[in-house]
Amino acid sequence: MLVLPRPNVISCNLSEGAALLDVESGTYYSVNSIGHAVWNFISTSPCSFEQVVDFLFSEFDEDRQVIEDDLKELFDCFEKNNLIVVQRNRDNAKSKNAY
Repeated sequence: MLVLPRPNVISCNLSEGAALLDVESGTYYSVNSIGHAVWNFISTSPCSFEQVVDFLFSEFDEDRQVIEDDLKELFDCFEKNNLIVVQRNRDNAKSKNAY
């Protein structure tokens, strides 16, 4: 699975995170500093779930399972709000949460 931001979403740095604006719908979302770090990381190039977990694990002092669980929740929220594109493997295409 690869994750990348939708091209119609732009971000703006805030003092403690970022604002994400879907220019098509006019809806904006705020993310905390960790959400902002994830957004910046996936914005550089399409990333696998494991690549993002590895990045967060190297940057933050947290248990790997907690990072995985929190990242799944964040990606679910991003996907539900059409902020990201999730390209799933053929094997995982039937499962909505195949992270």
